[in-house]
Amino acid sequence: LKIPYYVVYDPLQKLSKTFLQVFQLQNNSYIPKNDAWFADINLGLTLWNGVFENVNDTWLRWCDESGNVIKTGDEITAEKDAEISQKDTQISQKDVEIF
Repeated sequence: LKIPYYVVYDPLQKLSKTFLQVFQLQNNSYIPKNDAWFADINLGLTLWNGVFENVNDTWLRWCDESGNVIKTGDEITAEKDAEISQKDTQISQKDVEIF
């Protein structure tokens, strides 16, 4: 299949002492890669501590080149909802001040 990368996420560390291993195909063999950055798709993987689907844990997340996690659709929606709520509150307060 010539899959260019294999990623092994092992949070219980049953296979090795690391949580994350990345292998890259070179000359028909997979060799360990020192990082989890995939330049050809301009994305990387990182371990992130936080809450996802009401579970607080360490999660494997996509990230940008600086290591910033790529937000999920739910995270983007929650941010936008919070912004809208804040603006609604500001508008309501201004309406009260006018009267």
